[in-house]
Amino acid sequence: MTNPDYKIKELFDPETMRVYFRVISMGPEYPRFIGPQFDTLDDAKYCVRMCRKYKNRIYHYVED
Repeated sequence: MTNPDYKIKELFDPETMRVYFRVISMGPEYPRFIGPQFDTLDDAKYCVRMCRKYKNRIYHYVED
C-alpha cells in the first residue's frame, strides 16, 4: 500500500461498551483526527470520500 491520505481508526469505549470509528488525516505536518466519531465504518468511509472530493476547491461558473 502507498502512503494513504486518510486512515480510519476503530476504537472501543469500555464505559459505553461500544465501538466507534475516527478518521485521521495523514497531512504533511502531523496526523490529526477530523470530523466527529462515527458509529459505522460505512459512515467513516463516506467522510473520507467527501474529504477527498472537496480537498481541492470546486468552482461552478454561471453564465447570464
